[in-house]
Amino acid sequence: MKVNFEKTLIPCVCDEVIAWHVVHGWVWNVCAGRPIGVFYCTVLCGSGAICHFSTVEGVAIPASVILAAFRKGVRMVAPACPVLYATIPETRAKLIRVALRLGFGVVEDGGFALDGRNMVLLKYYAAPKR
Repeated sequence: MKVNFEKTLIPCVCDEVIAWHVVHGWVWNVCAGRPIGVFYCTVLCGSGAICHFSTVEGVAIPASVILAAFRKGVRMVAPACPVLYATIPETRAKLIRVALRLGFGVVEDGGFALDGRNMVLLKYYAAPKR
């Protein structure tokens, strides 16, 4: 399934954090035939970015689509970001494995809590050679 990123000022998922990113960061709706989530980045003063992805509530997203979206998002922002990080809720073990497969590594002691959810911080090193 083809995954498209659409730069937006009206995200298909919106909370306080995403609304802040609309003004201060980069925000794209992610579509795979229909909107499936929002990919957004916290820009680190020209030094890089922290990537985040929030899914549309109640939409079942196949693992292959998540992998394609994550890969496309990283390829899209990595050239403009000397340093690239990602945050993923620690309860999303499958998504963390996808990030590891794409070349991210867990930042030891980099975790934090966001709205009562424990988050894992990952750093992008490079896509593994195939």
